Amino acid sequence: MNTAPAPVPLAFDSAAGPCFGWYHPPADNARDTVVVMCPALGYEASCAYQSWTRLAGLLAAAGLPVLRFDWHGSGDSAGDDRLLRLDDLRASVDAAMAEARRLSGCTRVALLGLRMGAMLALDAAARAGGVEAVAAWAPCTGKGFARELRALAMARGELGGTLEAQGLACDEDALRDLQGLAPATLPHRPAARVLLVARDDLGGAETLFESALRSRGCHVTLERWPGYARAVAEPTHPVDLGNTLGSLAGWLAERAGPAASTPPRPHVSSQLQAGAAIEQPWRFGTDGRLFGILARPSAGGAAPGQVDTAVLLLNVGGNPRTGPHRLYVTLSRALAASGLTVLRLDVAGIGDSPGEFPHTAAMWQRATADVRAAMDSLQPLGLRRFQLVGICSGSYLALETALVDERVCRQVLGNTRVLEYDTGSAPWQGAMQRHYKSMRYYGRALARAGVWRRLLRGQVDARGIAARAVVLAQARMSRGLARLLGRGPARDSLCEKFLHLSRRGTRTLIVMSEQDDGLDYLDFHLGRNAAHLRGEPGFELQLVPGADHTFSTQAMQQRLVEILRQEMLACPAEDEAATVLQARVAHV
Repeated sequence: MNTAPAPVPLAFDSAAGPCFGWYHPPADNARDTVVVMCPALGYEASCAYQSWTRLAGLLAAAGLPVLRFDWHGSGDSAGDDRLLRLDDLRASVDAAMAEARRLSGCTRVALLGLRMGAMLALDAAARAGGVEAVAAWAPCTGKGFARELRALAMARGELGGTLEAQGLACDEDALRDLQGLAPATLPHRPAARVLLVARDDLGGAETLFESALRSRGCHVTLERWPGYARAVAEPTHPVDLGNTLGSLAGWLAERAGPAASTPPRPHVSSQLQAGAAIEQPWRFGTDGRLFGILARPSAGGAAPGQVDTAVLLLNVGGNPRTGPHRLYVTLSRALAASGLTVLRLDVAGIGDSPGEFPHTAAMWQRATADVRAAMDSLQPLGLRRFQLVGICSGSYLALETALVDERVCRQVLGNTRVLEYDTGSAPWQGAMQRHYKSMRYYGRALARAGVWRRLLRGQVDARGIAARAVVLAQARMSRGLARLLGRGPARDSLCEKFLHLSRRGTRTLIVMSEQDDGLDYLDFHLGRNAAHLRGEPGFELQLVPGADHTFSTQAMQQRLVEILRQEMLACPAEDEAATVLQARVAHV
């Protein structure tokens, strides 16, 4: 298989507003069919990003030009995915098909979709006509998708009005429109040939899709290839989908038109207006191999005291630069609108930055070189001071970078579970990765009668919670005994790191959900409510009631925006070293 040229980031207009995408030029064996990739919606799209980009590369290497895009209101596109609208989704795919034909010069187009993106691909093909083929991976109907959203929202305690789930928000009108999407309601035959790849984790809608599409005269190929469940799982490790991606690319390549003439080199626009922020692709690192999106205020200059300062948003686990539930897009655009320059970036192996997926502590530590390379790339813009923001694993990356680079003037660490990796305390480190809630939360929960009823019914993982509590107690006892016998340091090493940064003039703000299990980790190292750092300059801990681990709801994301605005704009960076801030706990 030939090697395709590097993909090109671009922005294009739709009737809903600007959309962001990537054009993958074909290898030398170019075909006369361009593939438009319709991603899943919400958090599934973020989880599947690693597999989705790899699939685009396989298609391009097979000679098929490819356009993958973010729906308006999702990913790096303009708009707000908390206002999900069918008309906006349709406008996005319609514009993507037109842009794909323009960029490639192809006369034929094929569509490839995942989950709800598969249903939208079939809908677009049926409305447009003339589509060569459609590949639908784990398709679901609009009714099924709406049912899933309602179930997830109910699990959060939402019973009416606009519901939030999977990083999406829908009111009843939007849900009603989505529920009308089904293979039986398509106005026309979507394509002569359709590939259905059923879910490998459970049976579902494939029989419904197959019978409805056959009745419309489609030649349907039904397969049950492995990999869907792994593709949409939380991205914490490299994803192996077996031969599924290659099989999808092969099926589309076999149905592509004959070799075309030399593809055109049309103009590509990459700058995107998103509210009061203007965004552009940003290359950095050796040979510009790493990627991010730079957001700046579209009108006016920098905020007072921030002329030479930039904010960097660091990857959360394997989530791409958009962050879980699009958190980093919300933050970057809000901060840019306030006069800050913000880079949301992908370190090597995540999103659109090539490399090995960082699934070990050592690889995350090496990723500090990528963050420093991003800072280097911004210095020609006159930016010499940097504020790092990281949630969960991104907070570890922020701290490690701050410790080795004095250009970091401020770091904001959110819901951190681990800030040091010590192989000598494996049980303690393992306890921080079991994703329970904080011991404070469980202590308060015992005062509620409903919790006792759930305990008696076996609806609470009492054994797991108790085991975690035992591990925490053992870690404290072991540390206390070591210090009593003179075998341990008098002061915790994590405390020492924060003291070092504070005295260097680097400010630290830690933002924690009151129920997050990472609060136990901080209590262990820093004392309850960071008592060991009370009175030290440049350190603050804020507790946020009601937030989950990734600040997934609209209300919690806006609260985090307010915290960051207050933190980054109230105290100009130039005066940071001279500012004395008492360590404190604030409930916000």
